[in-house]
Amino acid sequence: MWLKDYLNLGPERPMWAYLVDDLLARTVPKDSYPREKQLRTNTFLQLWEPKARSLPDELKAMLRIARKYGVRQEGLAFTRAQMRAMPMWAHAQVDEAGLKRLTVKSRTMNCMVNNHGLRTVGDFEKLAGLRAALSHSEKRGCACKECERLIVEERCASPRRCAKRAEEILDLLPPRWDPRREHPEDYEEESNTAEREAAPEGFEVFDRRIMVQGDLGATFRIFTENRVPDKEILDMRVQNDGGDEVAAVDGSCVNNGDANARAGAGVFFEGAPWKCAAIRLPSEMTQTNQTGEAVAGIAA
Repeated sequence: MWLKDYLNLGPERPMWAYLVDDLLARTVPKDSYPREKQLRTNTFLQLWEPKARSLPDELKAMLRIARKYGVRQEGLAFTRAQMRAMPMWAHAQVDEAGLKRLTVKSRTMNCMVNNHGLRTVGDFEKLAGLRAALSHSEKRGCACKECERLIVEERCASPRRCAKRAEEILDLLPPRWDPRREHPEDYEEESNTAEREAAPEGFEVFDRRIMVQGDLGATFRIFTENRVPDKEILDMRVQNDGGDEVAAVDGSCVNNGDANARAGAGVFFEGAPWKCAAIRLPSEMTQTNQTGEAVAGIAA
């Protein structure tokens, strides 16, 4: 329960979780990255790890449970709100070596941290957007309104340099976590609605939406496999070949619920035997009737 409440990153997050954030951020090895304590937001969202042996027993237990049950961020697709809420410094999905190379101590980095107050991906995206403004010039001494605002209000000595560095850091994001790219969020709701409206009466349309719904806390999963998560964007757009087909799909399982359960999937197209399939689920998949049904739907 402690871990679940701690990873609630929405408006109902308990006050003690913010105190834990601060305690974990302070209790780190001397060579921890990022060096600045204020840039260490959440160990589950970033690459740094706390020095567990120096923590209270309750927090040691919480971190131990997280490791035991494989708690980490996973999902087929995320919303831009979730992507933009991620801390950019030591972003958990970014290559650490590349990030360290671009964030070495410098006047530009000091300005980005202390003057601009950059913390999240959304903050970096907003500053980097300066480079795409029609009135902005990449030449030194640009007098556009946004550059003037950054100089006056945020005490920035060189908006041009800071915006360029912000964009370079954003470019390290894997495609699935980069809010500047096209994602299923851009089309899946409209596509799903159109399919429901076009379906004949009595037909149940398969919900193809894959976006993780909710705040940043909803991106966490348990029992994850110890593998590198896929970082490419899934293209879920419907490819219309000009015709409709009806398929019967089903899953089955022998000894369902037992340790020796074996599941399978079946797909049937009337008048097209070459498209029909009988599939035995691989042993590494969960052997249940429901898994068989899901595999059958995907195969069809």
